[in-house]
Amino acid sequence: CISDDKIDERIALQFDIVQIWLDSENFTLAAGEAKAIADNFGDHKRAGNAIWLHFYALSRTNNADTILANVDAAISDPRCSDYRAKLMYMKWWALRRQKDKTAPIAALEHQLITDYGDDVMVAPIMLSRATDLLAGQDYAGAYALLDQVQEKFPSTSAAKQAKKMAEKLKFR
Repeated sequence: CISDDKIDERIALQFDIVQIWLDSENFTLAAGEAKAIADNFGDHKRAGNAIWLHFYALSRTNNADTILANVDAAISDPRCSDYRAKLMYMKWWALRRQKDKTAPIAALEHQLITDYGDDVMVAPIMLSRATDLLAGQDYAGAYALLDQVQEKFPSTSAAKQAKKMAEKLKFR
């Protein structure tokens, strides 16, 4: 019903549709609608947002393979510069679901913590690293990292989990 020359209105309506699908937890349709926005309006100022929402919806369907096949292009896409950290986190999330990806995971974790160390999104990454240190029996390193999660991000669920883990670790 909206004329072709009213691009901003058309895009706003399509974003509303994406949100409806997200709210109704139909993430497959949300991913498709977000991708359609990015494909059809790639030069629009909101194209990066559509690309991010596409990957977000894919993550909600646990579609790690599709994310990993395409996320690097999005991370380097200038339209996605405002979403780079979130896209990198999404890549980390997807890599964690793959087997035998320890080297790329470690490199990405290091980059995320280095570049975005004060952002709350790194709390689960730090918790994951602490868990990996525990698995490798580096109890001192794990304890230090658990303590850092609690100190830097006290209101997160990762900090609550870190506290529980640290308390158990104290008795070792």
